[in-house]
Amino acid sequence: MNTEPVERPARNVGLGLLLAILVANGVAHSVFVIAMPIIGRQLGLADVQTGVILTVSAVVMMLAAPSWGRYSERAGRRAVVAAGILASGIFLLAVAGVVFLRQSLLLTLPLTFCLLFGLRLLQAVGVGGVMPASQAYVADATGRAARTRGMGLMGAAFGAGTILGGAAAAILGQWVAVQGLLGLGALLLLVWWGLCRRLPEIRQPVPGRIAERGALPYATLWPMLLLTFCALLIYGMLQQVIGLRLQDQFGYSSAEALRATGIAMMLTMAVMVIVQLGFLRFVDWPAARVLRWGCGLLVLALTLATLSTGYGQLLMSMVLVGGAMGLVFPGNLALLSLAVGANAQGRIAGVNGVSKGLGLALGPVSGAALHQFSVPAPFVLGIALALVMVLLAFWGSQPEKADTLLECDGAGQI
Repeated sequence: MNTEPVERPARNVGLGLLLAILVANGVAHSVFVIAMPIIGRQLGLADVQTGVILTVSAVVMMLAAPSWGRYSERAGRRAVVAAGILASGIFLLAVAGVVFLRQSLLLTLPLTFCLLFGLRLLQAVGVGGVMPASQAYVADATGRAARTRGMGLMGAAFGAGTILGGAAAAILGQWVAVQGLLGLGALLLLVWWGLCRRLPEIRQPVPGRIAERGALPYATLWPMLLLTFCALLIYGMLQQVIGLRLQDQFGYSSAEALRATGIAMMLTMAVMVIVQLGFLRFVDWPAARVLRWGCGLLVLALTLATLSTGYGQLLMSMVLVGGAMGLVFPGNLALLSLAVGANAQGRIAGVNGVSKGLGLALGPVSGAALHQFSVPAPFVLGIALALVMVLLAFWGSQPEKADTLLECDGAGQI
């Protein structure tokens, strides 16, 4: 096995290629999630059917993450990332074909649903390894001092892709759906061919026995895994209830609430990207400090959101939420990465993917249920969860425990 360290230029080139790949993956994910309910209606599917497609596939993606993370230790990060991008590209082309055949009345409605459901499940299995393998790749390519900045860049890349995906969905709405899906699928295949295949392996894969050696230190990891769950639960709740609050408390119409919610969530994501891409590159804070400041800022942001009496105040509080999440996510990911050895980066990334998936799955349901009880209730729960995150940040953020991390001299200059 080749254990020679990869030179710094190759590391930086690899990180640049990975960030471009993540932008493309974010675009594809965002476009599909936004466009699928509308396309489903055009095809004659009930809203609950498209909801089942999206929800079940999200669960499958979450369950697939740990296996892909373990596999990336043996097969390499590049193979797992490439497989996910290829699966997404083929999926979008296949969906375009199904849409065309349905619009041409060559497919029955039940068969259309079954095909879309099956295709999405297969794609979810394949793409479920992209984020765990990407997180492990960043860990391989960065030193301890640069780990938080590396994780911030990874989050910023996917966030930028999500923002671009929203714009792409708006353009897709003006096109024939088949053409838009074909174009996006072709783009991902080009990314697979031109970028994924050229992604250098920063750290050579290891034999299965070595990759699986030793259990993960869950006694150290559980606070950070729980913190991931709480953060995504809060974010999922906010996505669900912002529009409902605008209608029920501020008297917005459905159209006004939809537009205002879109602006608020897009601005939140933009601030998150700016913090991860800009702020973290110019401060030399350890991961624990980044996480603690992020959790404290989140408590303040949610308190202001709870007390908001108008859209302007609510919008400003969401800006603060974006800034807080822009600190919480990379700080927490860095601490998780630093808490395990070099041969466990893929495994911990996969386990953390389950925490993320559970938070995102339960967030909308919890928000909707609490909103029925009281309009401020979801925000009050958010404050309580953010306070728990503060405690977890001080309890679990002890990077000095990560003494087993394999380092190379000069690594991590990103």
